[in-house]
Amino acid sequence: MITPLERDWLTYARELLTDLPHRQACEDAGGSPEHPGVDATDLRWPGYLGEDVKRHIAVLVVSNVHRNFASGTIGVADKDRLVEVTRRWRDRMVSDETYLRSTRDVYLAGFAGWRVGVHISYAVAKLGLSLRGIAYTNAARCQFPEIFPRLPHPGRTKAALQRLCLQRFPLSRLTSMLNPRLIIYTSTVAYDSAAVIHDALEWPTVGMHQLYGTLTRPLRIGRETLPTGTCRAIWTRWLAERLPPVTRDGPLGTAGQVAGNAAPTIDT
Repeated sequence: MITPLERDWLTYARELLTDLPHRQACEDAGGSPEHPGVDATDLRWPGYLGEDVKRHIAVLVVSNVHRNFASGTIGVADKDRLVEVTRRWRDRMVSDETYLRSTRDVYLAGFAGWRVGVHISYAVAKLGLSLRGIAYTNAARCQFPEIFPRLPHPGRTKAALQRLCLQRFPLSRLTSMLNPRLIIYTSTVAYDSAAVIHDALEWPTVGMHQLYGTLTRPLRIGRETLPTGTCRAIWTRWLAERLPPVTRDGPLGTAGQVAGNAAPTIDT
């Protein structure tokens, strides 16, 4: 049976997948172009909602943009399965349950092999969760391949795609849905893009290096701060000690009471 939270997520996912004006704007900006590294130019990728996600307790993880799915522990068959089920669900040819089950299977396999998954797994475990208790999305929900032939101006293009997507499908929509305990950004571009448009700034927020797990932005809780470069063992323990304790009904207090992350200064 689909839960109310899953229903909210599916509503968001369907809007993303069927928003033709946004898809055209994304294509015009360079998202999901005709390229050997793009798995489906007609699809966008809402992300992953773990089967154990609970409001108030979940962690929302935000990355940059999907490059290609068939990498790490994800093979071509898994990639093809994800593309097929997403397209068929968009076209109302498979059930909500089938779509959720298939996307969860593929993303969980991906987290085990994608380089970004190692530090996500470590961080959420230190906060008492598993990967089944998180939600995951990219700031830009298209694809931008980084294999040959190389596309021009990748940094500038990805930043533009993120801001475009965040303006149409802001993270604040997901935070309203999830009321998460924490947001973890594995991309400084995504972190800064959200800050530029003042998206979801009221939540405790971590900027984490996807290769090393270190802080990429200062971590502030109340009046206390950890500096950029702090290793994951230190910042995860420090954070777990300062976040509101979790009760059966969610964390004591509110995100706004513990968050102190000011928007970073962005060079333009």
